[in-house]
Amino acid sequence: MSHVVIGTAGHIDHGKTALVKALTGTDTDRLPEEKKRGVTIDIGFAFLGEKATIIDVPGHERFIKNMVTGVSSISYVLFVVAADDGVMPQTQEHLDILSLLNVKEGAIVINKTDLVKPDWINMVEEDVKKLVSGSFLEGSPVFRTSALSGEGIEKLGDHLKSVISEKWEREDRGYFRLPVDRSFSVKGFGTVVTGTVISGSVKKGDSVEVIPGGFESKVRGIQKHNEEAGEALIGERAALNLSGLSTDEVVRGSHIAAKGYLNPATIFEGRINLLKSAPKALSNRNRVRLHLGTGEVMSRISILGSDVIEPGESGFVQFFLEKEAAVAVGDKFIVRRYSPSLTIGGGRILQVSNVSIKRNNSDILNILKVIDDDDYSVTAEMLAQNEGGQGITPEEFGIKLGISEVQASSLLNELTSAEKLIRFGEDRSGTFYSPDTLEKLKKELFGIVESFVRDNPLSTGIKRAELKGKLDLSNQAFDILVSQLEKEGKLIATAETLSIPGSDLSGVDSEFGDLEEALLSEGFNAPTGAELSAKIGRDEKETHQLIKRMIGEGKVVRLDGDFFLHSDFIDELKLKVEKHFEGHEELSVAELKNLTGVSRKFAIPLLLYLDDNEITRREGNVRKKI
Repeated sequence: MSHVVIGTAGHIDHGKTALVKALTGTDTDRLPEEKKRGVTIDIGFAFLGEKATIIDVPGHERFIKNMVTGVSSISYVLFVVAADDGVMPQTQEHLDILSLLNVKEGAIVINKTDLVKPDWINMVEEDVKKLVSGSFLEGSPVFRTSALSGEGIEKLGDHLKSVISEKWEREDRGYFRLPVDRSFSVKGFGTVVTGTVISGSVKKGDSVEVIPGGFESKVRGIQKHNEEAGEALIGERAALNLSGLSTDEVVRGSHIAAKGYLNPATIFEGRINLLKSAPKALSNRNRVRLHLGTGEVMSRISILGSDVIEPGESGFVQFFLEKEAAVAVGDKFIVRRYSPSLTIGGGRILQVSNVSIKRNNSDILNILKVIDDDDYSVTAEMLAQNEGGQGITPEEFGIKLGISEVQASSLLNELTSAEKLIRFGEDRSGTFYSPDTLEKLKKELFGIVESFVRDNPLSTGIKRAELKGKLDLSNQAFDILVSQLEKEGKLIATAETLSIPGSDLSGVDSEFGDLEEALLSEGFNAPTGAELSAKIGRDEKETHQLIKRMIGEGKVVRLDGDFFLHSDFIDELKLKVEKHFEGHEELSVAELKNLTGVSRKFAIPLLLYLDDNEITRREGNVRKKI
């Protein structure tokens, strides 16, 4: 990552915007109302050299929503406290938000030093150090500045240059993703969105989609630092010109992503950390303001495994969003009270289920605990077991844990080498299964075949398709387990059926002979199963088993209406019809009756057979040759 995004934070009127202007020369207050009131309302942007962007955020409590949008994707923060005011309410709230979003580095800036005496500045600095004690800012460098006089600006600027020169790394999930913080229209170009690339990369001409909404688009152009670019990489600020979209279809809070990776959701599970400063416990079904990336959505919270979460404690919860949002496992979130608005906690998404779960479901709680422990090896084994006979692919595993497909593939292969998982297929294209699960399904598969053969002694075996429908197995796993059982001598497999060795088929050949003789004697007058049963002197169930076996061997054809015809007469029928069409353009019911010597009762099923097998097609009351 060659680019770093720096954010400001701090109480209103502590000089954040003036500080950014002193550092970059850019006034980030761009709205007329901001100019008029002298108050930052929305996020603003400035460039610091070629490798850094500074996002300036509002400090007023009414605009915390915009503040969260601004800092949602930063890597470094300038934590600004005015020397004349000292620590104020939004100083604390901004620090809480930064900590909950897992921002890891920053600098403390005591600004407006020209307004107070040095002793007062010393006291303010001590207060700030006490405030940040135990947070990610503990031990961070402290700078004393005056944006008005220029005091300390050069020193802070030099520090930021050294910060920018460092190698900044973000965990890359492998697929492109950009949370939108601005969306606007440019005459002659159309819709343009801006944001920070938080995963993967995007090139000019790439196809992308908007989540939520599912709108598809192509990237017509890319700008970085106000210059045209061919590609935007992870960690970089970028402006994307999107084709075929209106600004109503892509708004702040939307995500631009590679197609097929990111899905909208209204329900997900996570762990929430409630701030010690939260005014009261979090209760079940509380309505809250949920901040996800650059967006805000109203939500209800279902507390899992308990009734409340006390201030300073954490717990598993399920969120029920009032509208769709783009979410993925591993994403951070901020929770604020509905009214009055106040940050009360935040956390991380652990699972995107999109289904309501019971609050005291021990199985779900155990799954969330395993995922929350961040032991990917244990989680991989658990997920493979939960997926049963469908298994899990590296792509699916990466999405479920918020890691890249490459990282997931490497981990799954290591577990395969350690014989903790079984892989079918090659490397990244393979599917991984739990050995215990496969062994259970293998026994279940054999048991179903064994029961079928016992209950249907005259059958050649159970149809493969029928057996697959009874098992939770991927086609790949099904074929491999059948092959293993076949090699073990427990199954006899054909292309169509599965049976077991030693099936008692004594006497079946003679029964086949009786059945075949009965069918041949009827000619085109196809008998029903009941009529055949009476002719050969067996009960209907056994007769149907014999018929089913003969159908599998291609000796019998079933016609509409539960009529059965020997395949010899099917061949004869086709020849008669073909010869008829040599001298005629149409075939009527009466003509087929004459060709076969049957009544209308049998002629109609024969014509339907010809239609179904694309020998004829019906036009009105006649058939024509296809």
